[in-house]
Amino acid sequence: MKVVNEKGKLFGVINLVDLFVVIFVLLVGAGVVWKVFGTQVNQIVASPTDITFTVRIKGTHPRYYDSLTANGFPQQILAGDSFIADAYIVSCEKQDYITQVITSDGRIVDAKDGTKIDALVTIQAKVSDTAAIKLGTQEIRAAKEYIVKTKYFEMYGTIETILIDR
Repeated sequence: MKVVNEKGKLFGVINLVDLFVVIFVLLVGAGVVWKVFGTQVNQIVASPTDITFTVRIKGTHPRYYDSLTANGFPQQILAGDSFIADAYIVSCEKQDYITQVITSDGRIVDAKDGTKIDALVTIQAKVSDTAAIKLGTQEIRAAKEYIVKTKYFEMYGTIETILIDR
């Protein structure tokens, strides 16, 4: 039996051009499936890692700090309208808000603003150990903006520290 017969069919079954078209379509389909579902599969397969990070909410009004702490801790983190499993705010610390001002002689100095505060929020979570650390839909990286969101509170802050327990 010939591999390619006189009609150009492989093993007498399929045309070579048709075979290449089918292989191309399968590869494109596999690429699309990987692009759409690949990161989800990677997160499911990756081992969970404990992470603790702090988010500084700068220059906020003290009543927002009171709103965050009024319901006690731990408070579960939200992403969109769903709770994130194993992700909690475990504490919040009030700190002075320091801003820079220009003195009458033209120097720039640090000064405490008595009307605002910084809130330092500590979050503990279990995340998938992948190349990009994500909690819900947000990436966790130092100096990155992060939305602190619970059932009762939502505000933007900046991630300051990250501790990964491996």
